[in-house]
Amino acid sequence: MSGTNLTRRDFLKIGPTAVALGVAGPALLAQTGAPALEYKVLGRTGLRVTTVSLGCMVAPEEVIAMAGDLGINWFDTAHGYKGGRNEAEVGRALKGKRDRVHISTKLRRGSVEEMMAQLETSLTRLQTDYVDMLMVHALSSRAQVLDEATIAALERAKEEGKTRFLGLSTHSNMAECINSAVEAKVYDVVLTTFNYTAADARLTEAVENAGKAGVGIIAMKTQLGDFPDPQGGLTPHQAALRWVLENPHVACAVPGTRDFTQLEQNVAVMGRRLSAADRRELENYAAATRTLHCTGCAGCDTQCPRGVNVPEVRRCAMYLEGYRDPGLARENYLQLAGNAAPCEDCASCVVSCARGTRLQPLLSRVHRHLA
Repeated sequence: MSGTNLTRRDFLKIGPTAVALGVAGPALLAQTGAPALEYKVLGRTGLRVTTVSLGCMVAPEEVIAMAGDLGINWFDTAHGYKGGRNEAEVGRALKGKRDRVHISTKLRRGSVEEMMAQLETSLTRLQTDYVDMLMVHALSSRAQVLDEATIAALERAKEEGKTRFLGLSTHSNMAECINSAVEAKVYDVVLTTFNYTAADARLTEAVENAGKAGVGIIAMKTQLGDFPDPQGGLTPHQAALRWVLENPHVACAVPGTRDFTQLEQNVAVMGRRLSAADRRELENYAAATRTLHCTGCAGCDTQCPRGVNVPEVRRCAMYLEGYRDPGLARENYLQLAGNAAPCEDCASCVVSCARGTRLQPLLSRVHRHLA
């Protein structure tokens, strides 16, 4: 918490690790009190979730635990985050809180047996017999959403009592995936990229269609970049988050939260409304992050004749230059079959972005930093 003066007693309570994570910990509760929580119903699940929830991928264990203490009740993780360490962190942080929180995790696509094996490992790490939401991770097409083996694995997990509800996540071609989830009549929830710069008319319409069909929408990738606070009103980060939550068909957002200060700022958005000044901040924010925000339209997906997976390289660029997390960026980059190595000696880039974003030297820069 910026501007907080800690006593020695406070320091002993929160420890040096917590101080490094933003000068907060229990001191945040003591000085600001519990936040005014805001809830929405998550589609046909009927679950009341805090509109600002927690994306655990970049969150330290202490921050996850504090979020639970503050009353945040939806926690999003995945089998592969931090090589599996993130699920273990969530399990430890939420131990003793299981009866008042909802845990969501994600599996990579595979055979029924492979996905069930992933799930068993995830449950062990999370120290729970079941998750509230089991998702299939990072889908990008109708064919993937409707894949029979994927659906069979999810339904088996539900039949065996290892998950209460089923969902999917999508970073690319989101509108098609959301509409396909509605069509499938299997998925209760979609976790989708949704933010001020990525929510074009097609994606916004798909989110509305899902909401009307009872498919809950959770927003991720809601914020990006670090910018100075405005004179009064919300910070650009807060304004971007509040903009997402003002959509009536978005139940909650799971912003990545790497320290106590970000947690404090995020939870403070609940119940707020955007002012005209806040909207001006959003316009400045969008301009400043234009090259880092990919709308996920997948228009550039197969354009590169040398096989570079441009949308995924741009996602790594977001982690590297937006989130300022080179470890996370490198972890994702090293998994790419089509990285940006060919960009280094390519005479001219033939890949075009539908938004007109200049892709070079961004692609080459990402490769130099992460290869």
